[in-house]
Amino acid sequence: MERDNSRNDVRRMDSGSWYWVSKRIIQERARETGFLAMCVYHFLASMVDEAQSCYPSQLYIATHLGCSRAAVNSAIRRLREAGLITVNKVGRNSCSYRLLEARCQPEKTDESTGVNKEVNGSDTNNNQLTRINNNTIVCVKENEHENGQRPETRKELFASEMAEKLDDRRNIRQYLFYSRRFPEIILREFLSQSLQTPSHRIKKSRAALFAYLVKIYDQQTS
Repeated sequence: MERDNSRNDVRRMDSGSWYWVSKRIIQERARETGFLAMCVYHFLASMVDEAQSCYPSQLYIATHLGCSRAAVNSAIRRLREAGLITVNKVGRNSCSYRLLEARCQPEKTDESTGVNKEVNGSDTNNNQLTRINNNTIVCVKENEHENGQRPETRKELFASEMAEKLDDRRNIRQYLFYSRRFPEIILREFLSQSLQTPSHRIKKSRAALFAYLVKIYDQQTS
C-alpha cells in the first residue's frame, strides 16, 4: 500500500526545515559523550553555516535547551575531548564552534586513521531549499525582503532574521544597514541579549533595546 506523505503528521524532507548529522555520531559516540552533549551537538548542527561553523553563546544554547550554562559548558568540553568539534575564541567573550567528521571507532572498521576531518561542505543541508545562517536555518520561501523580493545574500538573510526575531519587520531596512555595517557575531550577541532580557526590564521594546546596544557599540568603536 502506497504511503500518503501529504498528511501533515508525516515528516517531509522537502520542506527545508531540516539539518543533517552522521548516524555514526549516535551509534558510536553517544555513550561516550552522554545525552546532553548529544543534544548540544544537534543544536550546533542545526545552526552551522556552509563551513560547518556557528557562533552561539553558551547562554543562548542553555536557554534553548532548557538547562544551565554550566551544563552546556561541560557538554562542549566533552564534545571537544571526543574530537567532534573545535572551539575557537572570537573576540573577548564569544567562541566559534566547528563540527568535525566523526572518527571511526577501531572495532567498527578496519580503516580507522585516528584523524578527524572537517565535515565536507558538499554534505551540508540542501542549499536549494534553505539559506543557512549561523544561528538558524531560514526557509527562503517563507521570508521576503523589504522590497517584496526573497532575501538572497547572507546579509539580507541575517537582516530578515533579526527583524523577525525582534518582531520589527517594518524596519527591515535598518537591520539590513546593521548587517552590512557591523560584524555578524557582534550583532548576534546583541540579539541574544535582547531576546533573553526579562520583559519587566525592557522600557520600550526588544527592538529598541537591540538598537540601543548597537548604538553604544558603534560609539565605542568609532
